[in-house]
Amino acid sequence: ETLPPVKQPEEVPALSVGLYGKEEDFFTLKGIVESVYAAAGMKVGFERSHENFLHPGRQASVLFEGKSVGVFGEMHPKTAESYGFEERVYAAELRLDPLFA
Repeated sequence: ETLPPVKQPEEVPALSVGLYGKEEDFFTLKGIVESVYAAAGMKVGFERSHENFLHPGRQASVLFEGKSVGVFGEMHPKTAESYGFEERVYAAELRLDPLFA
């Protein structure tokens, strides 16, 4: 028997970016992410992340002042396949609150 969740998951306003196609790759998406934060005057860093929906070896967390403010990378092949994609897909989820602070 499956019990209903005790509380709703946290829903955080975010900017989502998605890319696919032969010319696109992890570094194209990383450049877009860097440009978004640079436009907001934020100097960010990156570290390896561990999101289930992203490829285990091709993802990163975006860090600002030591806190994660976003994540990006290549979609996990099983996730991409479940949506019918036949080529690599890249996605970013960037929290809006730090961008507008």
